[in-house]
Amino acid sequence: MKALAMKLGNKLIGIITLVISILAVAVALFWQYQQTTTHDSQYQRASQQQIAEMIYQSISARVESINKQVAYIASLPELPALVSSKNSELIKAKQDEIARIFPSVYKVCLIDVDIDKTSSEGCIPITFATLNSLREAKNNGGALIVMMQMKSAGEHLLFAQQIIDTQQQVVGVLVVALRSNKVASMLGDSFGQSGYVELQQGREGALLLANKGNIRWKQGTAMLAKKLPNSYWRLAYWPEKQASTHFPWISFVVALIIILLMGLLREAWQTYLMKRDITTLNKQLDDAEKGTLEKTYPLAFSAMNDLANNIQALGLKYFQAVSEKGATAESLWKKMDAIEQENKLADLDTVLDDSIDYDSDNI
Repeated sequence: MKALAMKLGNKLIGIITLVISILAVAVALFWQYQQTTTHDSQYQRASQQQIAEMIYQSISARVESINKQVAYIASLPELPALVSSKNSELIKAKQDEIARIFPSVYKVCLIDVDIDKTSSEGCIPITFATLNSLREAKNNGGALIVMMQMKSAGEHLLFAQQIIDTQQQVVGVLVVALRSNKVASMLGDSFGQSGYVELQQGREGALLLANKGNIRWKQGTAMLAKKLPNSYWRLAYWPEKQASTHFPWISFVVALIIILLMGLLREAWQTYLMKRDITTLNKQLDDAEKGTLEKTYPLAFSAMNDLANNIQALGLKYFQAVSEKGATAESLWKKMDAIEQENKLADLDTVLDDSIDYDSDNI
């Protein structure tokens, strides 16, 4: 272990410490970045799903409101007798009266129950699609909402409800046809602020009725693709692509600079303390030679305390011996200097003892 420590050296250990610190900060920031990104993604998705559901509920409510209004008018007690009378003038007057209730109205028709074939005459042209809605209304009470005659001058939104008499017999159908701009108005301008929304008709969105938002957001599968109740429609919604969270490079650079400054400060402070301890040890050696050892020599590095204690003990040992046998300090130092010059430190104790005996005899 000592050999490895000597081989690595203090500077290399410092560099390794800095590298490990930088890596630890990088890992911590990356983990925080991952957690933040995951949390933001989950929050954004939940928020987008909430927006999509709000749009769906809003359009559903608007369509259902018109449908209920048509159903209420179809239930008026005077309509069964009026339709059964087949009085064209009275029927037309009632149709005009009902038409004034609805904005963006195209046609309002009171159709006899016996009409069951296509025709270009009458209140409204009866195509195969219109005939299908009439049959749905007769059999089911109401027809599914649908856009008729798409991409033509007669394009209209059709609502149909059965008219029944007091014996619960179907005597006719109330048809309310609204202009196609009514569909576009169902999509508020705010619907396209955070995503792209389409109102579609038919299976798998075969026909586009209206849309809002930036079409560039229409990528991949729609977050929400849901059929609207009592209609041939469905709503599709693609959220706006959110900007991805970037790695906090600024925080990493700031942390890196702080670590480097702390490392440099530590190195400078450690060097200062090391030089101070060396000065203290040199002074202790000088005091040992002069016989003026102090009680303590405080050091910054505790690892050097053993060395300071050994110097202290050695100095005290020899000067205690000198004091007991009467050897002079000057003669002792002269002999020690001679031995050091001859590299015979191993004989130091023997020479010191002889010198002390010699000086004692002289006394």
